[in-house]
This record gives sequence, structure tokens and C-alpha cells, in this order.
Amino acid sequence: MSKTFNIKYDFLQPFIYSILIALGIYVGFNISKENSFYLDKVEENEIGAGTGRIEEVLRFIESKYVDDIDSEILVQKALDEILDQLDPHSTYLSEKQLKGVNQQMTGNYQGIGVETISDNDTLIIINVINGSPAEKSSLKVFDRVLQINGADMTGADLTAHSLNQALQGKTGDRINMLVERPGETTPINVEMEIDEVGIPSSCTAVLFEDSIAYVKIKHFNAKVYKEFNFALEDIGPEKIKHLILDLRDNPGGYLPETAKILSLLFTEREQLLVYTEDRSKRKSEYKSTGTKFYDINQVAVLVNESSASGSEIMAGAIQDWDRGVIIGQTTFGKGLVQEQYNLKNGGALRLTVARYFTPTGRSIQKPYDKSIVIGDTGDSTIYESFVNRRILPNHTGIVPDVFIEQNADCPAISKIESIEIAYDILEKNNWLHGINSSELLDKITSLTIEDELADMDYLVYNLNMISPSNPCMSAIGEQIKFQTFKVLSTENEAIKMSAAFDDHIKEAIRMIKDKKLLAKATSQSSPQNN
Repeated sequence: MSKTFNIKYDFLQPFIYSILIALGIYVGFNISKENSFYLDKVEENEIGAGTGRIEEVLRFIESKYVDDIDSEILVQKALDEILDQLDPHSTYLSEKQLKGVNQQMTGNYQGIGVETISDNDTLIIINVINGSPAEKSSLKVFDRVLQINGADMTGADLTAHSLNQALQGKTGDRINMLVERPGETTPINVEMEIDEVGIPSSCTAVLFEDSIAYVKIKHFNAKVYKEFNFALEDIGPEKIKHLILDLRDNPGGYLPETAKILSLLFTEREQLLVYTEDRSKRKSEYKSTGTKFYDINQVAVLVNESSASGSEIMAGAIQDWDRGVIIGQTTFGKGLVQEQYNLKNGGALRLTVARYFTPTGRSIQKPYDKSIVIGDTGDSTIYESFVNRRILPNHTGIVPDVFIEQNADCPAISKIESIEIAYDILEKNNWLHGINSSELLDKITSLTIEDELADMDYLVYNLNMISPSNPCMSAIGEQIKFQTFKVLSTENEAIKMSAAFDDHIKEAIRMIKDKKLLAKATSQSSPQNN
């Protein structure tokens, strides 16, 4: 009988609502005041003469229309229609969505700090956040949750909502959790208190080849600059000679935090990193400070189609100044700046107020008007990098210097599915007790794709239709192995293991080790031909 898994991330529960909105909700920038992401009000003299017409029409509908109408639904439809006439990143946030976005950007939330999946009818702890109430308790990875505060947490109808409800509370509220632990004959009672939990670090760092620091930056929240420095300090600045920045799937965040990290890679003062320009052509520039915490020589930046906004700022500046090599796929193409205006109902308006440009003056924004063909934007300016005079594309996102081909015909396997399969591999092979065992890691490394996907008939598509020798299967197998390593040990260990099969990381290490090749790559006249 097949298994049905439903992924549940307890520590991400405040963000469930924000997941449903467009990517721009996560990547708005503040251009007026560092780390002041929200604006309280709009001055009345800034509002046009049409103020009040929508409210006036709604009052007539509520009082005179022949049938009862839910005015909130009408308001939402009206807002959606108005904002649809603008750009894809101007949007309305409900009060619930705004709460999730605020917590995402500050990097903290109220909770206990665990990550779970659901195995048929039982929640399983697969991660405990460092410093969280859960870590301070006796809760362990692979514990199966039976009860929370006396309420049954098992059954086929268990949902993310029921879990969220069971864990709701304020700081100091006690949580009593009854769990079943592998190897124990009787259930174990675990107690903890709800407290402020830091979202898992937005930066993960490891050292490759004894001198190449690899840092994965997941998003640019309010704490990312500190976390970036902490990550490199943990490695040891004296060991670091080169840097790989992994910005794949990074949707952006705070512009000031992005610029501060970027500044660390430039030793000279006053080098332009990015600038914004509003409707009045007023510019706000971000420049390097000359601060030198690390002696970094070569830099490689990994990007993909989901690298957006802040990720593109960073990749664009490094490319414009020929500071390093960009590896991967063309980025998302978001070059619009949003400011947020709080509304009286507790929600907020996220409104595009400016565009941002790379140091050479390139706009990263792809055309969002479907009638405009990419590359045909009316801007005939030829943009060149400052040092090697490479021709750089405009209005396309960031085009990498070195492309890593991706087979568009491959079926996609989600992160959810790969984690589900990872746990199932550990369970069906009776490997759940082998944590920190190098022998077990060797066994996982040697797994074939046939081993990994045996009896996985609950997937949303039939993988058996693809030949095991097909590159699609190889990529899927690598993703599953990464998640298996991560569930079994830590993300750091998983990244170290993934260097053996991750094409982006392998190419970055190869180019950094071959200095001539890196110099050759950054002096090409056309990055599209690399």
C-alpha cells in the first residue's frame, strides 16, 4: 500500500498565507531608510482627486442593491483589478499576509521551533531549530507526535491547520507533547514553553578544497549581514582565499542588507554597487565602504531562474565590475523597488515606487507587458563591463557568464516530494538509528536511482517512464540524496556531500582552481556564447 505524505513546516507556519501571493511580496525593498521596511501613511496632499469614489459606490451597493452582497469580497476584487493594471509586484497584503511577511523579513516568530512531515497519520519531527524551545527540551529528531496539550495529533484527517491551532499561543505558554521515540517501548512526555524563535539562518557556509568558502544565502532578511559574517567567522577568515556565493532560489529582500554584503567583496571605497531611480528621476546610490574583513581573491556566484531582486543586484554588480564569474541560468528579472504603506484595516499596500539599475546602468527588469519582446525594449544602449569591456545584456535579468544547461523536458520533483522520499528511504532500510554514522552516509552515497525510487508510487507523476540512464533521473536522484543527507545529519554536511554531484558547485570549484580559465571566462566579449 502506498504512502501519502503531507509536508508541514511548523517553524514556517506564520508564512503559509504569504506563500499564496506573488514572488514580489517577498522581495520588496526600502529605498528611503535602512531597515525601515514599512511606511506608516501617505500624506493627504499626495492622494489624487478621485479619493472616495470607490467607497461611495460601495455604500450605494450596501444600502440599495437588491440582493445581499459581501462588501469585503467586492473590495478585494476591486483592489485586485486596480493593481492588475500596474506591475506584477504592486500588491495588496491582507492583515494575515502582512504578519507573515513581517516575520519573514525580521527573521523571528513565536513558536517552539520544529520542522515536521506527516507519515500517513502521524507527525514526525525531522528538524529542531538551534536555540529554540524544542532544542532546550528533550525533543529529538524522528520523534513521532501523538498528542499536544492532551489533544490527539494522529489520524488521517490531520492537517496543517490542526497543527497550527494546537501550537498557537504567546510567549510563556506551556506546550506538553507526547511523543513516540524509535527504540523506546513507551511514549515520552516532553514539556516546553512558547518563545521567540529565530528562523533558521539565511546563510549556510562550508569550506571546500581547504580555501574556498561556500555560502548559501537563502534570502536577504534583516539579519542576513550579521549571519553572513558569523558564517565566515565559523569557517575561519584566515582559511578563506576564494568565495562561492550560492544565490539559487533566493527571492531577494532588504536592499541595504544586500548592499552591505556586496560591499565586503570590494576593497576600494565609493565603488557604485547599485542605484535606484524614481518617477522624478531622483537617484539613490549604494556604494562600497572599503571595509575589508576578508581577503577574498576569486568570486563565483551561482544563480538560476528563481534568483531575483537582491540576488540580481549582487550578481549584476559583480558582473559589471568583472569582480567574479556568474554561473547557472538567466535570473528572474525583477528590477522594481517597492515601498509598503500600512492601511487602516491592518493590511498594507505594496507599491512599486522606483527601478533599480546595476552600476553600468543596466535595468534587470524583464518586460512584464506580454506585448513586449525581451530585448526589444527601445533601449539601444550598448552596456559594457568596466574592466574587461564585455558586452552585457539589458532588460533580461542577469545572463550568466557560464551556463549550466537544464533540461526543460525533465519532470520537476518538488522539495516536498524529495523530503518525503528521503524519510521513506531511511525508514524502509531501518537507518533511522544511524545518525552521525559515516558508514550510513556511505550507504546513502552509493544508492542508485532505482534504489531511491523503489515503491515510490505515491509521486504525482510516473518516474518509471524515464530510463534510469536519463539525465533527468540523475538530477532527481541527486536532489533526493541531498535531502536524505540533510534529514540524517545537517544542511552543512549535505552541502559537503552535494559537491560531488552538484554541477553548479563543481563548475565553480573548477573555475576557481584554474585561474586562467576564470580570467578567460570573465573576458569573453559575449556572455551568451560561453
